[in-house]
Amino acid sequence: MWAMSGFREYFNTIDASSDINLLFTGREACSPGKICRGSRSHILLHFVIQGSGWAGDSETPMQLHRGGVFCFFPDRPHYYRSSSREPWEYLWAGFRGSRGERILRSCGFTSEAPAQMLPFSFPMEQLFAQLFSVQQRREEGFGTVSDGLLLQMLGVLKAAVSAERKGNRDLRPEDYAAAMKHFMDTNFQKPISVSQVTAYSGLERSYSSRIFKSVTGLTIQRYLIELRMSRARELLASGALSVAEVACSVGYDQYATFERCFRREHGYPPGSCRRQFQFQNQLSR
Repeated sequence: MWAMSGFREYFNTIDASSDINLLFTGREACSPGKICRGSRSHILLHFVIQGSGWAGDSETPMQLHRGGVFCFFPDRPHYYRSSSREPWEYLWAGFRGSRGERILRSCGFTSEAPAQMLPFSFPMEQLFAQLFSVQQRREEGFGTVSDGLLLQMLGVLKAAVSAERKGNRDLRPEDYAAAMKHFMDTNFQKPISVSQVTAYSGLERSYSSRIFKSVTGLTIQRYLIELRMSRARELLASGALSVAEVACSVGYDQYATFERCFRREHGYPPGSCRRQFQFQNQLSR
């Protein structure tokens, strides 16, 4: 640990095999007009907690104050400068790993756009305080705990970015429809409802339903049924599961409900579908 007036930094254990590994973390109250530029071999993420400064491209940096976040990706030039009148204080984390980079990019951070202004999140400062405490004590397993706290920080950051996007309503209808499709593609094996799908979009139910229909041409219910029936046919064809197990695997708690839906969609029960596939397999041998 390095500690100077207005500057504190801790170094974590290094795990080159991890998909997210904190390397170091710290806090600094910068001197007026302090400039940092160069390139790193890791991701460098900053959270501004007071004061102001500029970060990004040295020709057109973005001005940031409390709530500002900026990050730089490996082997890319970086530039940031504190204000001469109100120099900033920030928290930072340096880390490696594909998982952390994916989360940052999903939040809209890129090498060309490394900075954003967000509503200041107090949980972030609290998480850093926990991280500093873990690093100071350096008890058994502190490296793994530190990596976990870093992942929590990225989760808080992603939540703040999502809330800001929804607040600004700057997403296109296609973005909301894609998010709802992704939710269903990931969770159709569970008995999710239309209400849960629309809640995931963050929009009012009827409005999000209209958006989905206008973009895809299908209702949410219709998309979910077709998704489940398509997967059910695949599982029935494989023969690895019983028909009842297939029903559970595509989001139906009650077999009777699955059979009714399957019969309505195909004109015959799932058991007949299984026998058809078995007969076709015998003919092909």
